[in-house]
Amino acid sequence: MTAQATRIDVKTAENVKGYLQPPQKILNLVDAPLDPAIMLQPSMKKVILLLERPNMPSIAEVSAPELRLAGYRINATTYGPSRVDFLLDMSLQLVDDPERKEIPIKDSPINEQNKRMLGIGGHNWSPDGKLIAFCTHDPTYGYELWCIDVEERRAWCVVKGARLNAVCGEPFTWLSDSKTLVVKFVVEGNKPPEKDHVPDGPIVEESMDGVMKPNRTYQDLLKSQHDVELFRHYTTCQLEMVDARSGSRRKVGKPAPFRRAAPSPDGKHLLIDIIVEPFSYLLPASRFGRRVEVWDAATGRVTATVADIPLQDKIPIAFDGVGEGPRNIGWRADADATLYWVEAQDGGDPAIDASIRDSLFVLAAPFNGLPRRLASLPWRFSGVIWGNDDTALVLERWYKTRSLRTYLMAPGADAVSVEADIDGPCCERACDLGQAEAPRRLLIDQKNWEDRYNDPGSVVTMANKRGKSVLRLIYPNGKRTQNGAEKQRPYFLMQSPGASDEGDKPFLSLMDTLDQSKTVLWQSKPPMYENVLSILDTDEDTGTPKTLLIRRENPEENPNIYVCQLPKDIFDSGEQSHLRPLTLFPHPTPELKDVTRELVVYTREDGVKLNASLYLPAGYDKKRDGPLKMFMWAYPREFKSASFAGQIRDSPYRFNRLARTPLYWLSLGYAILDGPAMPVIGEGDREPNDTYVEQLVASARAAVDYVVSEGIARRDGIAIGGHSYGAFMTVTLLAHAPDLFCCGIARSGAYNRTLTPFGFQAEERNLWQATDVYTNMSPYLAADKIETPLLLVHGEADNNPGTFPLQSERLFQALKGLGKRAKYVLLPAEGHGYRARESTLHTLHEMTEWLERYCGGSGKSMDMKPKL
Repeated sequence: MTAQATRIDVKTAENVKGYLQPPQKILNLVDAPLDPAIMLQPSMKKVILLLERPNMPSIAEVSAPELRLAGYRINATTYGPSRVDFLLDMSLQLVDDPERKEIPIKDSPINEQNKRMLGIGGHNWSPDGKLIAFCTHDPTYGYELWCIDVEERRAWCVVKGARLNAVCGEPFTWLSDSKTLVVKFVVEGNKPPEKDHVPDGPIVEESMDGVMKPNRTYQDLLKSQHDVELFRHYTTCQLEMVDARSGSRRKVGKPAPFRRAAPSPDGKHLLIDIIVEPFSYLLPASRFGRRVEVWDAATGRVTATVADIPLQDKIPIAFDGVGEGPRNIGWRADADATLYWVEAQDGGDPAIDASIRDSLFVLAAPFNGLPRRLASLPWRFSGVIWGNDDTALVLERWYKTRSLRTYLMAPGADAVSVEADIDGPCCERACDLGQAEAPRRLLIDQKNWEDRYNDPGSVVTMANKRGKSVLRLIYPNGKRTQNGAEKQRPYFLMQSPGASDEGDKPFLSLMDTLDQSKTVLWQSKPPMYENVLSILDTDEDTGTPKTLLIRRENPEENPNIYVCQLPKDIFDSGEQSHLRPLTLFPHPTPELKDVTRELVVYTREDGVKLNASLYLPAGYDKKRDGPLKMFMWAYPREFKSASFAGQIRDSPYRFNRLARTPLYWLSLGYAILDGPAMPVIGEGDREPNDTYVEQLVASARAAVDYVVSEGIARRDGIAIGGHSYGAFMTVTLLAHAPDLFCCGIARSGAYNRTLTPFGFQAEERNLWQATDVYTNMSPYLAADKIETPLLLVHGEADNNPGTFPLQSERLFQALKGLGKRAKYVLLPAEGHGYRARESTLHTLHEMTEWLERYCGGSGKSMDMKPKL
């Protein structure tokens, strides 16, 4: 019997009468309340900010007019992004309050009358934790800057009647003084350019220089001169220094299309990133040319030109390919005002043989000297974490081998280098040969980051007094020097996933920087899954953690935040001595809390171990109830090692949050196999996609064989589905393994790989280098082999590279022309993921109807009755 569908009564838009909703049991899951988001106060760490999250916007909100310009989607009324979910409200709570009282904020702009219209946008603590800056968002007006005094529990509008510009990211940033904000304001009085409907002439693009300029397929590109003018208008803003308490304003420089304005740690300089013309019709704004400068924060005067970066249209499509010239430009977090940047030494092309791939440079204020080459790296730069003059970490990676190396480096003080003889951009000056590179040694050598069981974890950082992220250094023997001038070597705090065959058991450890040995300080223990969110308190002398903020959950208990007091003799036991709940969020769907989940392991025919999460309805008894209808939902991934592909990537003790695909259908009595591993492996010099279809079919067959052999499902009652690359997988399986599944559901996928000729997913070769791979991996070209019913769903405004709606449209036309059973649902105004409540419910209705119609077979679904 097909699940009954009912129509949604939507009063806000007449054109949504055709939207349907799924059965009530699924609707209840969709409407389950969301837990608040939490932000811990920096510095003092005595208060948490509770942020009330919305569920889903209406289709009227999602379909509001927007501009699609150079990869940006812009609300022309608000001068901000058009597809953003805004918070509903916020409140405070004391960390040490055992009663967990929620503290309202006086004079808040949000009240019960405007709560669903006036939203809360960006929100950030001041570095000292005394103030919180945030934006209100009025869809009829725009963004307005507000602030909260944490001690007084009071809010105020900082600048009344002045709109912020959020088109290119966060519209404000705190200075280190915790009093001043750098704010992007809309240039009022400049009207948007009007479109002349009579064209001036054609758009002409040329490729005449013989230089290869490969690029992947992008959406929302500029299409006309009018688009260029609109992009220029909406990205142009005025920078101002604003006093958070008095609201006094001071303009800094002239209006320009600013990507960012980053204050130096000492607050005396601004690192300015400006988008420059000419713009491109073939690339998004992230690849446009840029001019990077240092401005005096007090006067707005240009102190130094850091770099003139041209249009990035020649970046190799390989994953280690980068642009020529400076990149990753930023401030050294532990110094007053020292720039750092990276430059490729191999032209940005990983295919070129080179002993040095990247170099890391630094230049201190006043920026008139020669840069110092701080490090030369054999691989591609992956990041830097600053600590102090004696301690920093620089990371490099190499995608081909999935390898990552971390070096311990002593960057040295901010000594002014030799003054340059010539003027010009800092990054174009020859480096100071009088200064040697910083001494460094290999600290962590991660041979393959796919190997989760030997993942060394990530180094724990902290916010310094200026609000910048730096290394958290631990001195087990005390911070004082020994024998006068001799310094104690620091230890690092490491946060690791604790992956194993038993699932993840995260832990916090202390790593000796000399021999890399680790001492575990805390670890999650079954039957709970726990993770460290922050460190609340440390020993003043050693820096060793004393109190943690952790997130704690199990399959039946909703995740909640706890204060964890570690034992005094932490190096002896590591056992947590005391837990106190900071939040008590209830189970969102208690009537379904008895749903069971098991991490199951099985083997592919070539010996590769696979795993999946098997969910069974509450009250299911295999002997009594027999096989059930089953829905599998998967996403394939590429690996260089068969042994790593089969590793467990989850924990059996995570909370069963049912309000997501595919778990909705547990409420209708389906068995769910979520995330069955679909590894595509290419060991050594072989590429994974060379045998993509064969490996995909083998993995799917192993999953089907397992659930059938266990008596959980029957072969004629198993459906397969996926989103994006998972949708591509779904259609591939229906074309090449028609015996495995009773039906398929593919959402927002790409099915003709010849339309993504310069790479897709993890494929680095282009269509002309690997023609057979592209054609064999295109299920569109095998549409005649598809015999299983296929439901296609796509967002009309999909903005994900490669997954144009045309992909689903053309596949459906092919299936219809070939007489195949198929259905195509195009969701108006939706992007790659579906946001509107009406769209989400209609999608769930279509999926439920499809499953009920074609997933019958000999299997059955349980009559799910809520447990009282």
